[in-house]
Amino acid sequence: MDLCLLAVLVRGRVRRFAVGPRAAEVPWAPGVRVRLDRDRVVVDGERPGLSWRPGEARVIGGLRTSCLAASRGPFGVEVRLGPGLVGVSEGLVRAFHLAVCAAGTRDSVLILGESGTGKELLARAIHDLGGPGRPWVAVNLAAVPRDLAEGELFGWVPGAFTGAASRRVGAFEAATGGTLLLDEVGEASGPIQAKVLRCLEEGRVTRLGSTREVPVETRVLAATNRDPSRAVAEGRLRLDLVQRLACLVIRLPPLRERPEDLPVLARHLCRGPVPEGLPDPEALDLLRRWPWPGNVRELRNVVRRAEALCGPGALGAVALEDALALGGGPIDPGPRPSRGERRRQILASGLPRSTWYYRRRRGTLGPDLDGEWASGASPALAENGEDGTWEGDAGSRVVTRHG
Repeated sequence: MDLCLLAVLVRGRVRRFAVGPRAAEVPWAPGVRVRLDRDRVVVDGERPGLSWRPGEARVIGGLRTSCLAASRGPFGVEVRLGPGLVGVSEGLVRAFHLAVCAAGTRDSVLILGESGTGKELLARAIHDLGGPGRPWVAVNLAAVPRDLAEGELFGWVPGAFTGAASRRVGAFEAATGGTLLLDEVGEASGPIQAKVLRCLEEGRVTRLGSTREVPVETRVLAATNRDPSRAVAEGRLRLDLVQRLACLVIRLPPLRERPEDLPVLARHLCRGPVPEGLPDPEALDLLRRWPWPGNVRELRNVVRRAEALCGPGALGAVALEDALALGGGPIDPGPRPSRGERRRQILASGLPRSTWYYRRRRGTLGPDLDGEWASGASPALAENGEDGTWEGDAGSRVVTRHG
């Protein structure tokens, strides 16, 4: 490692300073000189002996300063966090700095960003920076059916419902001593949001079918692709829950707001070695003109498609143009219809309401029965349920224990 990046947040703006082997004064800390010594940054000025590694934060000059792993690349100083997050833009460095600051606390964090921006990767990086040997549990609330969400989060006891023959530990208990990620928290129903809030406030859970409270010590991270203010105004998200989760808010900007990250990410996502000079200027212009509604996930698919067509490391203009064309154009679901418009569609289809929602969630209605979104245009998105809540298809939970 030949470079580290120090970052601070001053009046809402990120200031950064690249540190190399030669000692230099930190711009926001007069008299403090730092240098890179192997794998850490050391201080030579008024606080000799102070040092920190990438992923750690220290207070210098009265400001909490994060240390980020960096390297010189063909498109600038590339900053990395964890195994899958890399970029050069100010917006991404800001998110990395806040993540490093959050890793040193046990407070809840709310991560905002569109689908495909890497919210779960950032949450996992925060967890990993907090120290090894702790459990990691991730629950996608958009993928958990509403009638199973309580058991998934809080567990149940034998006899709680038909088929409950044994005790099950919920996500909050499974993550005790570690981190629980509530992904797409805005998709949870109102009663579930209320129970999550109570658990966060009291540090206790009550299993389904039991009256005994179980203490838990779980650090909660939450992520959503919705605008919290709009979701609260629409009644889809509880204001008190947002206020409890938003001890620290980290926003991951969409790819269209940080075009300088496109060439860095494209090279990073390639499976094979990338020749020098790629992406070339023509390919860069092509990437910057694409709207990227799917963000980094869409870019990954385009890069892998180009490699499948033209070989490893294919980031030339011709390869990328063919890869973009084969993708069928940008997929943008557009605004979701209002309840009144949705009701009109159900009446026009002639189908029972439950059958209409069943087919809509699986993308089998066809364009004549669903004018707003073409069938299959966005099959992975959660859809509007009968009572106006947003539902998903199938539930899943990822649990990882270390040590």
